[in-house]
Amino acid sequence: MHIWLLLLVACYVKCIDFRYHSHNEGTELLKSLNNTYPELCSLYSIGFSGQKRELWVLKISENVHKRTPGRPRVKSVANMHGDETVGRALMFQLAQFLLEGYHKKDPVATQVVNKYELHLMPSLNPDGFEASREGECHTTGRDNANKIDLNRNFPDQWRDSEWKVGSVSLASGRPIAKENLAMIDWILNSRFVLSLNLHAGSEVASYGWDGLPNGIRRGYSKMPDDELLKLLAHTYADNHETMHKMDGAACGDPEPSFEKGITNGANWYPLNGGMEDFNYIYGDCVEITIELTCCKYPKASTLQHEWTRNKNALLAYIRQSDQTVNGFITCDEGDPQPYVEIKVKGIDKTMHSDVNGDFWRPLVPGNYEITFSKDGFESEVINIDVPKGGIARNIILLPEDDSNIDVNQESDSLGVIDENAIAAKTSKVDLSKLSDLEFNPFKHRTHSELTDYLRKLTDKYSSISKLYSIGKSMGNRDLWVVEVTSKPGEHQLFKPEVKLVSTMHGNEASSQTTAISFITDLVTNYEVDPEVKRFVDGHRIHVLSTMNPDGHEVATENAQTGGYGRDNNDGVDLNRNFPYPNQGRAPLPAREAELVMNWSQKMNFVLSLNLHNGGLLANYPYDDNYWTKKTSNALGRDKKGGYAMCDDDDVFRYLASTYANNHPTMANGKGCEDDVIGGITNGAEWYEVSGSMQDWNYFYTNTLEVTVEIGCLKYPSEPFLQKYWEANRLSIYSFYSFASAGVVGQVVDVNENPISQAIIEITDQAADKPRSHHVESLVTGDFFRPLLPGTYIVLVHKPGFHNQTETVKITTEKPSIFLKLNLFVLTPQVDIEDELMEEEEFLDTTDSESVSDELTENEDKTDSTGSNSESESSNSATDSDLSQVPALGDDSDPIQKQARTEEDEIESDDASWETENSTSFINVLVYAVTFMGFTFCCVIFLKKRASNSGAGTFQFNKIGVQDDMELRKSLLKNRV
Repeated sequence: MHIWLLLLVACYVKCIDFRYHSHNEGTELLKSLNNTYPELCSLYSIGFSGQKRELWVLKISENVHKRTPGRPRVKSVANMHGDETVGRALMFQLAQFLLEGYHKKDPVATQVVNKYELHLMPSLNPDGFEASREGECHTTGRDNANKIDLNRNFPDQWRDSEWKVGSVSLASGRPIAKENLAMIDWILNSRFVLSLNLHAGSEVASYGWDGLPNGIRRGYSKMPDDELLKLLAHTYADNHETMHKMDGAACGDPEPSFEKGITNGANWYPLNGGMEDFNYIYGDCVEITIELTCCKYPKASTLQHEWTRNKNALLAYIRQSDQTVNGFITCDEGDPQPYVEIKVKGIDKTMHSDVNGDFWRPLVPGNYEITFSKDGFESEVINIDVPKGGIARNIILLPEDDSNIDVNQESDSLGVIDENAIAAKTSKVDLSKLSDLEFNPFKHRTHSELTDYLRKLTDKYSSISKLYSIGKSMGNRDLWVVEVTSKPGEHQLFKPEVKLVSTMHGNEASSQTTAISFITDLVTNYEVDPEVKRFVDGHRIHVLSTMNPDGHEVATENAQTGGYGRDNNDGVDLNRNFPYPNQGRAPLPAREAELVMNWSQKMNFVLSLNLHNGGLLANYPYDDNYWTKKTSNALGRDKKGGYAMCDDDDVFRYLASTYANNHPTMANGKGCEDDVIGGITNGAEWYEVSGSMQDWNYFYTNTLEVTVEIGCLKYPSEPFLQKYWEANRLSIYSFYSFASAGVVGQVVDVNENPISQAIIEITDQAADKPRSHHVESLVTGDFFRPLLPGTYIVLVHKPGFHNQTETVKITTEKPSIFLKLNLFVLTPQVDIEDELMEEEEFLDTTDSESVSDELTENEDKTDSTGSNSESESSNSATDSDLSQVPALGDDSDPIQKQARTEEDEIESDDASWETENSTSFINVLVYAVTFMGFTFCCVIFLKKRASNSGAGTFQFNKIGVQDDMELRKSLLKNRV
């Protein structure tokens, strides 16, 4: 079968060899290769040209459908200028050679396919190619269908220094072509190590920089990795049949002067907006440009000769992706660490680890000092000699020794906020009157402007607020959090921690200004509004106003339902990026999601709001039917599923309704596109989302989170921003008032020391059904478990302690119950078992005769010292049984005597060994069984003695259920 398949492929390839293929023919060829070698290649498209032609890429690698960590990615792009066609034909030939050669066990092809991950793009400009003509060395088709030179259309470091990822135009206002936008996304999301850009019109390997600062017409433009670039250029030229011979003039043109077939791009002729420079600056990818032939579109009869001239050069360049320091970066617990910054001393270029924690830092042979750094970890600095062929080195990052949470043993307020008191009035400090002052929240702000605003605000109100960062985004922007409480920087006993997160979709801008307005309202009203002061004193509020600062930076005002900036800098939708069941081998979370997860698990929030735009409703878990094991793969992504009910469905419905009912219009149920009864919905019933943040919070942390769509427009203009805040103010305050409802308590030991990480489980008494959402006690021993009125069984447990249970009844009149639970240490029965095991090991390794003497001596001591009558009577049978067990080594025992006799006979007469072997084996087996019986009796004896040793019994001691707020304060102060 395999022979016939190879013959079929060979026949097919012979028919298509060494000629130019139209776009449609090339598409069929790629699809044929993909179908013929499905285990080795995968065909995909990165987008469309201006005339709707697919931009095809053929990925080639062993086990191609599975991302293999540690395998470097290399890409090769051809036909960027539509009339430069030789590289296009070479991509088809290279794919054919590798795939066919692998099946024929060609050693070169096999090594490349097994070791690297190749991405071959035959044409970036299929529209230009279709317009060009064979045999014409300078013809039409260079530009795309919209007359744009694609190699002058990338963001340039000098002309477009303010360009932001996601922007569709350059600084000059010129639009970025569709082909360039597709390439930009591909480069940013794929993390290639090396790249080739195949052109024609000369014969040379050109390396960066291609561009020069404005005003400089020509000259050598040196990249930070200049030595590396020259090595790569020489690699291609030296392995090409003739390119390395190009010294001085090339292709009959006296103007360029090349040295052994290589040149610096800007020194040859400078160009701005080139793909080579963009790869290096934005993609951590080192690319060189190859000019293959003097004629741009030579006759097809020359293609076989061009393949012969370039084949070894192409393969040699691919293998240079080994010339790196490479390995895996993990934390001390072994978890991969993505996006670690990698800096080489003396080279002004920072590269990064991949999503799997693997990294490649291309370097020429030499000695280097390399620093690996990431927020939350201590930097790791290594000094390393890099040989020819590269070197592997794994890196372990240790966490920083910091403790953000300071523990204060007293709380200023334990009260539940009266939402009616807040709902009865608006803010006493009218934020609209701050419009001419520095603290006007109703403005769209860049990230730098937001940073300045938050710093000034928290500096002015430093007694009740604190600004801190949980880390940096992919675009190196801080994820700022403002903490507001009576004693910022401290966790206070019985004061719930709550959070608000907004703008996880960067283009949903009014959620950001609403979050900023909430912060501003808290700090400016603290001294003038008693209810706001009571709220701040009773909670520790954390507001992350922009989870996706990179996306927000490129989003545009007045976007109604979409626009750029929704995803992060890597094109990741952060609300589809959190871990969830059955996700398989999904990519690691994006940096922003990872930072929020670390923050959430560290702070142990009770309640959380996630503010979005694009709807008008409150959405609660689950978002995904995976959580209820009702798989709905057939629905596809973000499709309407069924109601996915979690165990706290009643609590979530109440929280969502609290928000909707305090909003002026949300509860009416008239959403933006869909009518939603009561303004609330189960996430999966609305539309199903895998990897949402609110589902992750519920399953992996103490937190109950609700996602709120606060308005239909994603990025409304500034005049509408104040109305968004006014509509949502009471809803936000009312939502958080539930943080102290349900069961609030503290877990301590018998000495009143707080016990952290005790598990609190809740069972509904009426339904006898435990709830799957458990919470843990904090470092101060306190815990918060929001619940509606009802009767519940509270179970508290921690390894090493006795479990405690308490039945509580929550009513509408008394919505909060306080518990203080003492956990008693378990009697150390495990220690007795450990001692018995050690005793057995001792008996096994000690001379049998000394053991017998020791046992006899111990019995004599027991008889002489005596014991209480109860102990004697309970142990007499055991002692009697033990006395019948013969001592090891005692010849009076016939079994042991027989064994010794046979040993003597074996030693004296080797010839009888074979005939006596079976008998000896049986006797040894009997001996072993007897010894095991002896050991068992010892264990029974020691256990019996332990059972009569008078171990203490457990006595439950607790402070009863209390529901009065003043009594709670008294208990706290007196530490009963």
